[in-house]
Amino acid sequence: MISKKNTAPVIMTVTLLILILVSVAWILYAEKNKGETVTIVSDGITVWTGNLSSISEELILTVTCDPSDDKNPCVIEGYSPSGSHYNVVRITREGVSIIDSDCATHICIHEGITNSPAKPIVCLPNRLLITVTGEVQDTDAITY
Repeated sequence: MISKKNTAPVIMTVTLLILILVSVAWILYAEKNKGETVTIVSDGITVWTGNLSSISEELILTVTCDPSDDKNPCVIEGYSPSGSHYNVVRITREGVSIIDSDCATHICIHEGITNSPAKPIVCLPNRLLITVTGEVQDTDAITY
């Protein structure tokens, strides 16, 4: 007869192996569902859209916003008048990230690189939103 003391390690080992297999499958699935199209929206205006697969080398964009300018409130690689805000965006085949910003908290910089539709990059003080979209949308813990 098998005692309870002998079955506990077997059950724990099997459970651990199942968790590891599920984790590996989840990671591989998430890698396949990378987004393709990057959209940069500044102060409600789409200022840049591009495809990650068409990027051959690193692309650095400086998004500058001057809310007082009615004609061009947000430009890329444009002038930087006093009172305007800026974000420097790095785009590669692997994804998009903010590498420099004049906001006070720099949370947008610490968000790191993203290539997933489930993880946009936001700089609230500068009213900048970077999204990655694709055919297949990832799910995260909140939407699941």
